[in-house]
Amino acid sequence: MILFNLAVAPAFAILLFTYIKDKHKEPIGWLVTFFLAGILIAVPAALLSSLDIRFANIRVLPASVSEEIFKFLALILLTKKNKHIEERYDFIICAVFIAMGFATFENILYIFNDSLGGMSTAITRAIFSVPAHAMFAAIMGYFLGKRKYFLSLASAIVLHTGFNAFLRTYPHIFYIYFIFLGFFLIFLLKKIHK
Repeated sequence: MILFNLAVAPAFAILLFTYIKDKHKEPIGWLVTFFLAGILIAVPAALLSSLDIRFANIRVLPASVSEEIFKFLALILLTKKNKHIEERYDFIICAVFIAMGFATFENILYIFNDSLGGMSTAITRAIFSVPAHAMFAAIMGYFLGKRKYFLSLASAIVLHTGFNAFLRTYPHIFYIYFIFLGFFLIFLLKKIHK
């Protein structure tokens, strides 16, 4: 039970924080739709990223690409002509709810995997992976709110790919990249509030 709580608690904490920061509250049922969409897209994203398609011995479709493409598509489909979208911050909220549904599902898979899981995985993912998914989503939502579709998707893919690469290559100084992500997100949010 402790592992399950560690798998879901970080995402719910981020969702609560995101919801509280919204000045014009959206209907909870509507936001739950975005969260559930994030869970649903986790399955095809995982299947697509499991395909080891290579060109010149370089993986063509890393997990970061397939994951962000599916999140982006869900965000586009669910926000298009939606009466609840009233301000740019709404795109960030929607993106974060999708990402947290995705991260919750992914967390449960990782934590309860016999070879990858356990308490250390749960703690590491709670501190880094789940907040990172929220940051990628917020940045995606920020640019989508400005109607910069390519930048919305590309920024999330680049930052997510960098996150994964940095984690694998430089795990001992990985926190530097994570801090950079945080400052970048704060910079964008300040621009919105202005």
